[in-house]
Amino acid sequence: MKASNELFLLIKSLSKTEKSYFKKKSSNFIKNKENYYVKIFNLIDKQTGDLKEYDEEKIKKQLKDKKLVNSLPVFKNYLYNEILKTLAMYHTGTNKNLELKDYLKMTEVLFQKGMTSQCKKLLKKAKEFAYKNDKLLAVLEILNWEIKINLNLLNYGVSQSEIENLNEEAKQITLKILNLQEYQDLQLKFTLLNQKTKFLIPDEELKNEYKKLLKDKLLKDVNNAQSFAAKNIFYQIHLLYLNSTSDYRIGYEICKDYVELIEKDNKIEDNKKSYLSALNNYLIRCLYLRKFDEFLTSFVKYQSKTLTAPDIQAYLLSYNLNLYYYQLTGDFEKAILLFPQIENDFIRYKGRFHKIIQLYLYYNFAYLLFITEDYNRCIKYLNLILNDEQIKAREDLLFFAKILFLLSHYELRNYDLLESLIKSLYIYILKKKRMFNFENNIIRFFKKLVNITDEESLKEGFYLLKNELIKQMKNQTEERTLDYFDYVSWLESKITNTPFKNILHKKSNK
Repeated sequence: MKASNELFLLIKSLSKTEKSYFKKKSSNFIKNKENYYVKIFNLIDKQTGDLKEYDEEKIKKQLKDKKLVNSLPVFKNYLYNEILKTLAMYHTGTNKNLELKDYLKMTEVLFQKGMTSQCKKLLKKAKEFAYKNDKLLAVLEILNWEIKINLNLLNYGVSQSEIENLNEEAKQITLKILNLQEYQDLQLKFTLLNQKTKFLIPDEELKNEYKKLLKDKLLKDVNNAQSFAAKNIFYQIHLLYLNSTSDYRIGYEICKDYVELIEKDNKIEDNKKSYLSALNNYLIRCLYLRKFDEFLTSFVKYQSKTLTAPDIQAYLLSYNLNLYYYQLTGDFEKAILLFPQIENDFIRYKGRFHKIIQLYLYYNFAYLLFITEDYNRCIKYLNLILNDEQIKAREDLLFFAKILFLLSHYELRNYDLLESLIKSLYIYILKKKRMFNFENNIIRFFKKLVNITDEESLKEGFYLLKNELIKQMKNQTEERTLDYFDYVSWLESKITNTPFKNILHKKSNK
């Protein structure tokens, strides 16, 4: 049986200050056997820097003590739980939910001791804190405590009106919580619908489902949301819809408003994940609309937050933005210079990010290498995508990787492979019942291309295909395909016998 690597991954996720805090506090909860636990911690910690995978056999050899080796699973389990407890203590000062729980624990202790005046003083402080940080459930729990305490003091100077006011306040908070729940229900419906599209353009039936959900009055105006949390979900729902339809122009305004919502009233630190997601979506749309100055200003904010926040996925997505920026501005070689650093981070943070992010970055690698005519390396990265089981979860990426794979072999003049690749791709599309008109035309062209031998007919075919694709670009849903590959510019390079990268570079300087 393979040894559990959960402790290894947990220790690997710790920052230097978290590790120091754990070692400092370990003496408080580990008695007599302190050296065993600290020793195991240090040995595993060393592995997180030296090895990609957890090696338990190596740990056993280093421990030597047979009794300790036999009990290693027990020690690991205990150590894992104690690290979690220590992290909870460490983050109490920075995590608002943990801080509120501490307030309520102290209230419980004081109430049991009959120290009601101190309870009320503590609850007042806790309620101010909860309101400030939009913690509705905590506010309601605090109000329930205040009502409970005042009911006990009803015969000792507390007025009935004071209790009634608290009860009315609790009702208003309950209405806000119900409002939030309605937004959460809508978010669930949109998320499930988004999964049905498999990240491709939704068909007419799915589009109608989206439109039906969007008619809900709660989604008409952000002011219908009665709390910051509800407003947060309002924007997340619209992003789910916009990302499924690639309406980047409208998406730009919504993302900008979303970023401003979180930046207002110092909400960033308490909503880092939402903020980074909103900022990422905003930056993507800045690039799409060629608002490069605006992009660079906000990209600095994004990078500074991903470097300090323990969000490895957001950190890796900053590379995605960086590569896309270099691609759009024509600095292809500068983008390629980032590859080694990115691959080192894949190793460094293994187990702490979703594999799909890595596969998306590999696609960007492949595309940039295609642009710079390094087709063999391009195919190497495409193979990493196509041979990974997790790619099945993202049909959009799989689909376009297959197209780029076909084009790469065409550029390498591997004509003996083209016929089987075209057939394989066509069968794949038929099974999925999904095809953009762009890709439909390209596949039909390549099927004919196998039999075209003279240069003049070939150029004519490229020219006709280019004109057909330009017509289809008027359809916004078709325009999405250009995010993955600029077919029109590639065809232009073939017609004019100009390197693809030169066409793109010229385009970037317009």
